[in-house]
Amino acid sequence: MRKKRKSLFGKKDEAKAQAEAVPRCDVQDNHVVTIDYTISDDAGTFLDTTEGHGAVSYIHGSHEIIPALQAVLEGHFPGDQIAEHIASNNAYGDYDPSKIKDLETPLFAEDEPRKGMQYEIMTDEGLRAVTILSNEGNTVKADLNHPLAGKSFNFEATIVSVRPATPEELERSRDVQAHKIFLPPQTNLAS
Repeated sequence: MRKKRKSLFGKKDEAKAQAEAVPRCDVQDNHVVTIDYTISDDAGTFLDTTEGHGAVSYIHGSHEIIPALQAVLEGHFPGDQIAEHIASNNAYGDYDPSKIKDLETPLFAEDEPRKGMQYEIMTDEGLRAVTILSNEGNTVKADLNHPLAGKSFNFEATIVSVRPATPEELERSRDVQAHKIFLPPQTNLAS
């Protein structure tokens, strides 16, 4: 007669009850949302993806992603798949040639800025993506338009997980990130 062995992981019914006891969260403000995504242009060319890099987490409602993407993700649950076309006017706006600026090279102290390199800098208007157009000694010609300005794109995502953010995570999301480059306050990039 064979002796019945106890499971090291508890009874199946207990495990199922515990799994059901964990509340299933939907995407809403002040929740950490983890997604896998792919962004492509209208021709189907991949512009960005988490594939091979791991999922990305953000705090919903904290302006870490554009409002159009937040609206698309709002109310969905882990496991949901989303595919949405985002028009340029709902994404990063029109391309603005006046956003090509001359900046001082010392602002890019980390390394020697070269044509095509991208940085994020803090401006009076908030965090901005910057693409280097040329480096002319002490001056760098930079395009302050977002790389997707003037472009519509396709957003495909799978929601991996959703959970309430901790107070510490909410506080950190309000703080300025430590590895960003800051422009001096007298620099007016809006003009």
